[in-house]
Amino acid sequence: MVRACVFRFARSLPKETLVRTEARTIPDTEAAKRSGIQALRAIACMLVILYHVTYYACITKDVDFRNFVIVDTGRIGVFIFFVISGFVMGRCFGEGKRFLLNRILRIYPPYWIALGVSFALLRSFEPQWHIDLASWLLLPSLEHNNSVHIPYWTLCYEIAFYCITYVMILVRLTRGQAACACLVWIAAIGVFEAYREPLHLGHASVVALTLSPGPWILLSPMSIFFAMGLFVSLADTKIFDRVPATYLALFSVVMVAIGSMATSPFAVAGLIPLAVGYSGFLLAIQRVRFPTLVSRLGDFSYGTYLVHISIVWALVHLFDPHSKEVRLSVIWIAMMAASTCGGLLFGWFEYALHNRFVKQLFRRRSKPARNSVAT
Repeated sequence: MVRACVFRFARSLPKETLVRTEARTIPDTEAAKRSGIQALRAIACMLVILYHVTYYACITKDVDFRNFVIVDTGRIGVFIFFVISGFVMGRCFGEGKRFLLNRILRIYPPYWIALGVSFALLRSFEPQWHIDLASWLLLPSLEHNNSVHIPYWTLCYEIAFYCITYVMILVRLTRGQAACACLVWIAAIGVFEAYREPLHLGHASVVALTLSPGPWILLSPMSIFFAMGLFVSLADTKIFDRVPATYLALFSVVMVAIGSMATSPFAVAGLIPLAVGYSGFLLAIQRVRFPTLVSRLGDFSYGTYLVHISIVWALVHLFDPHSKEVRLSVIWIAMMAASTCGGLLFGWFEYALHNRFVKQLFRRRSKPARNSVAT
């Protein structure tokens, strides 16, 4: 009888109400996945900040930072960022010819504003501060401009990633064909490493070539992480939906451990299992529902990443005359608090600017074009 009454009441509701009521009962899977991805972005950003703050705090006190850094969290954070970037680009295949424009609008305006912030913070401390064409346009170069104190070398990789993904879209590769192309890409990186003489040089030379690989950027070992993330996004990974997230996480831990055993930190043989491991983490973390605050921190991670070193480097100059009197722990806490809070503030600003102004502006401009095509 109760069921009959409920049924009659439901039938008496307007159709719109029924649709909205039913929609609430359906779990928002895509929102949950986005929450996991953004949470992983936030984690990666904090890992990078942790490494840089420790490094620069030790420089201020003139002590060896390796005594305080057991794990290279900065390297881990960058690897995770690249895997996420590749994975997200696979989801953007449907954007078509607008793909590259959307990526340019997301990367360049915040970066150029961050350059202005860097200049404002460091102009009185860094007389050699300068900007050149390569660093302004994020072109792959053999020389890294350290004067701006922005880790823009990773953005050079990002732009190169976007270009190769755009080529895949333009030649109309199917998702399966693009996934196979990613495997060929990874194999080509391995072959290039085997026959490229500079990789047989010392560790410092390998690191320098990784940060500034020039025209060979797509064949740099670092590109493995983007290619792997893109492959996982494009390939049919529904088979992993039946695997518990705990098992995926354990598998990822094993792969990361195997990759960490490589003799060279940038050897392809070690980076491939690392890329597989971080991709596994990405698949597993999407099943975890994170608080909205954590997801929002992920939204602000790009801006935080851009300006945190500039803030820390300004503090290095401020602490330098008093470095002997101030304890390392105080310097570290001050740098961590300032870079995190200042970075999040800038991250909030650039995220709001992009969503409320840049995206809306280009949406309005694109509407007449779509209407003319439709007519």
